[in-house]
Amino acid sequence: MSYEIWSNSSGEWTGKQPGDEVQINYTYNFSFPGRTVRDINVIKFLDTNNKHIEYFIQSRQGGQDYEFYKDYFANVLNNPDIKIESGIGTSSVSFTASIDGKLSSKEFLDLREDPDTDPCPSCGPKVKAYRYYFPVLFEFDLEGQHTTRHYTTDGKSLSSIFPDKITAMQKGGQYAATPPSHPDYEYVGYKFQKDGSQTGELTPGLPPAITYDGSYDTYTLYLYYKKSEAIAIVKHFTEDGQSLSSVFPDREVQMKEGQSLMFSPPEHAGFSYLGYKKTTTGNPPGMNKPYSSGGFGPFTYDGSFKTLYIYFIYAAKDVPGSIHIRHMVRAGPNGHFENKGETVIPVASLPAKETVHPDGSYGSVIGRSLHYSHYSDEISGGMSVAVTLQQSQPKAYVTFFYQTKADFTGDFEVLPDTINYRDTFRLVPKDFRLNGCAYQYHYYKIERNGTFTTPRVMGQTAETVYSIGNYPWIIGVGQHLVYMKIKTTCGESDWIGPKPLVVKGPATNSPPQFKIGFVHPDRPTQPVYEVVEGTVLDLMVIFDDSVPTPYDPDGDTLYFNGFDLERGTPFIQSLRSKGVHSDVGIHQITMDSVGYHSVSGTMRDEFGLTSSASTYIRVVPKIRFRSPHVRPKSSRTGRCRRRLSIAAEATALWGGPSTIAAMSGRTAVRYIPTGQAKISSCKCRCTFTIPSV
Repeated sequence: MSYEIWSNSSGEWTGKQPGDEVQINYTYNFSFPGRTVRDINVIKFLDTNNKHIEYFIQSRQGGQDYEFYKDYFANVLNNPDIKIESGIGTSSVSFTASIDGKLSSKEFLDLREDPDTDPCPSCGPKVKAYRYYFPVLFEFDLEGQHTTRHYTTDGKSLSSIFPDKITAMQKGGQYAATPPSHPDYEYVGYKFQKDGSQTGELTPGLPPAITYDGSYDTYTLYLYYKKSEAIAIVKHFTEDGQSLSSVFPDREVQMKEGQSLMFSPPEHAGFSYLGYKKTTTGNPPGMNKPYSSGGFGPFTYDGSFKTLYIYFIYAAKDVPGSIHIRHMVRAGPNGHFENKGETVIPVASLPAKETVHPDGSYGSVIGRSLHYSHYSDEISGGMSVAVTLQQSQPKAYVTFFYQTKADFTGDFEVLPDTINYRDTFRLVPKDFRLNGCAYQYHYYKIERNGTFTTPRVMGQTAETVYSIGNYPWIIGVGQHLVYMKIKTTCGESDWIGPKPLVVKGPATNSPPQFKIGFVHPDRPTQPVYEVVEGTVLDLMVIFDDSVPTPYDPDGDTLYFNGFDLERGTPFIQSLRSKGVHSDVGIHQITMDSVGYHSVSGTMRDEFGLTSSASTYIRVVPKIRFRSPHVRPKSSRTGRCRRRLSIAAEATALWGGPSTIAAMSGRTAVRYIPTGQAKISSCKCRCTFTIPSV
């Protein structure tokens, strides 16, 4: 906010004059596309607050110079007032800000001083125009935003297939996303970020739900997919639906777009080929007639479907020999075998030798038997069976024995499922249904931005108890997902769950307090805010026990999360690959980019409560003064008075350098006796007279 005063052609002030008190009112309109404004606040600007200075620098279009403006800041007499006109609960707001101030500042901005920017070039020389600045901060409270986006693993957006989903978040609310499905794509995992970037490792599995704590503005969930592979599934059956996989093994064939394919029915002396059934819908075909004759193809796969089923249908011939195959299946090692299917292979001529194979669709093969007059339940080791038939022995009976994963399960509870950090919680198993399998042990996994797996727990009713003294490393403020797995003599169950565990911060918890700053390597506790181009600094967490910093009011262990380089100037962003990085800073940074650069960092306590700190640095260019006369360029924006003032301060301070920067107090190599450097000013241009040294 600003206020201008003018005098008339006689030099008399037409309204307010320097030293008067004024009230300033401005109406503002702001839009936040896609966001919802919950509240607005106007705050008095404090030039002693580094965060306020950072906001000033970041908000000025074109990177306008804070050092230029600060001496024109007038005295503010009260805290700003605000009258909200419209827009709360929408994306566009209108409000009027008011402030009382005094037309008194370290310097006034003379709008007519520079002829190139004089707002009234036709006015007489006694007409004066002064501007005073009254800075304020606007604080907008926006609803948090949860955005879900979809990509392939190689970075291609899938927004045309899965539209982005944007949800407003309320503090304390829970938000989850279920990956959508599509026949052409297979879901593989997720990433999430609170700054909109796609950095970090892809995590397989379903993304966890989050509880929004209001400590960040946006949460972006990225769901990743890969192109589904196309396959042809080829099987063989008798007319009544009996599998002939022992005669003609089932197979799967990968299909690629543009590939030419042909599927032909295999032949066997004991079977007559009747035809085939096929589908491209993803569902197996029925066995009913009519059948398509011949083979399927040739054809060129065009990518229009992902799964091709081809069933070749046969009829057994009336022949002198036969091989009878039985498939016996049990659930787990302690289960009872059941006959799950039989197949007859005709043998057209005798004597004959055949090799018979098991059908893996029934389960894992644990043995087989062979007899020439009846089925045998004696299990022998091995997989395939070699059968020899002759006139005196025209039939053979083969049994394959299979074992499947036993159908056993159980359940558990997380008690309580919502706790404050440091509270005790229990994992309580229950309702184990083992169906003949012998229990061995169970264990859990806990997920929250990583995975923790517990040691084995012995006992179907044994509770797992965690208190602050033995918390797993993964426990922190937020939502956790807990799973259980059971191990028996029949094998392992699938993961059972998840069950949520919500950890809240303790009511007395306070965030960490710390400082960051650009420092000279030999003075790591003393931040600097202005240096000459080419200076080498460190960007560090300030460790100073005399402050103290860092400090946690609760005595919690603190961890530095790092600097937010992504939101900085190009120079700040470049620090990702510059300097020497450590856990608490970036060392040996050459300040080679002129201008203002601000950066923030975050620190967390041992259970995830975070706070941020900010700093800035102004890098000024070197200005080389030539002897004996120098005419430095002035800006054409009314800044010349300030620039010459700085230069004059520098000459007044000399025992100083023959090469100096436009800042006072700069130590240099070459010296000129005090008082021998002179300046003669002439508004926006001046001449420096520097004696030879």
